[in-house]
Amino acid sequence: LKRQNERLDEFASIVSHDLRSPLNVAKGYLQYVSNQADGSNKQEDDEAISKITAALNRIDSFLEELNALVQQGRPVVSPESLTLSEVARSAWSETNTEDANLRVVGNEPPLSDDIVADHERLLGLFRELYRNAVVHGSPEVTIEVGPLTDGFYVSDDGSGIPENRREDVLRAGVSERRERTGTGLTRVKHIAAAHRWEVTIRGSQPGGNRIEISGVETAGE
Repeated sequence: LKRQNERLDEFASIVSHDLRSPLNVAKGYLQYVSNQADGSNKQEDDEAISKITAALNRIDSFLEELNALVQQGRPVVSPESLTLSEVARSAWSETNTEDANLRVVGNEPPLSDDIVADHERLLGLFRELYRNAVVHGSPEVTIEVGPLTDGFYVSDDGSGIPENRREDVLRAGVSERRERTGTGLTRVKHIAAAHRWEVTIRGSQPGGNRIEISGVETAGE
């Protein structure tokens, strides 16, 4: 565990040092160019500056999310007993889901059983799955949380992920939308791995996605 944490720290340090420094230099030159523009080609200058700014902001966002991945991927060492349905609903209340709907099924065990997990990271896992369903489905998507024999699932009635792309979307940087950094489902995978859980993407019966989290330990176990 100590060696793994040291490797994660080293990785985060390299990313910050090797990318944030030139990022700051580029931002400085961008400000200089912006101040020196003489206005003769204002439309072209504004367009160029806008594109540079957007690209730099994307890099900045990716670095922030990459560092978050490192932190959330650390093995969980102090889990607590949590009621899964309560955490699922709490994460929903903290997520900007607009007109989407949440349905929690299986109020009887095992979904009502307490599971052993890190509270903040479990909240983050649900938030990422909810956002992913809304962004890649529709604002009116219906999301369902339900039990598995050794875990739980989060499904939706959106457009779904093609079967040949389901493994790819768990990798950082893969997204169907250019404005997204593509770390949402990667973050889900890292949070699950920190708990020694498994993540499987399947198709849901309505045609959307069904994300299954298995290997979850209950408080009774």
